[in-house]
Amino acid sequence: MLETPRLLLVPQSLELIETRLKRDTFSLEIAGVGEVSFTPEFPGDALGRYAGMRDYLSSGGVLSPGGVVIERSSRTAVGELGCKGEPVDGVADIGYGFNPSAWNRGYATEIVTAFSNWLLEQPSIHAVTADTAVTNPASGRVLEKSGFAQLGTGFDEDDGDLLLWRKVKAGA
Repeated sequence: MLETPRLLLVPQSLELIETRLKRDTFSLEIAGVGEVSFTPEFPGDALGRYAGMRDYLSSGGVLSPGGVVIERSSRTAVGELGCKGEPVDGVADIGYGFNPSAWNRGYATEIVTAFSNWLLEQPSIHAVTADTAVTNPASGRVLEKSGFAQLGTGFDEDDGDLLLWRKVKAGA
């Protein structure tokens, strides 16, 4: 579990994934946190991934670092943040998404900064990358505030034109 002043980042569990696939509103007891509320806006567009995640965990797989972002004061799940697969050549690629009700509160910057700094503390990681849709400048501001620098551009079938970002280990 990763903690910031207002947020917790806890790993996704098989129980959470299975429950979310069945219901859009629920509460779940999470070890070390207590009862956490999940609303219909969580996890947003990630539901398409959940069936694959369930199958992967059920077969003994282990998810990459990251998980559910929980607002400490209300114990409400407000988003997701994590690595997109295993790091390659010392580079961890991250992605995140937050409930619309959590936008414009500084939550994304707070937890993306903490998570990317934690990743860069790992001996095997020397850089963290991310991409943002050109049409989502707020996400780019999150990365800028979190210490990322824009590297260039790219394209994705789902998101269209992208901005590519990178944050490196101090001294690297």
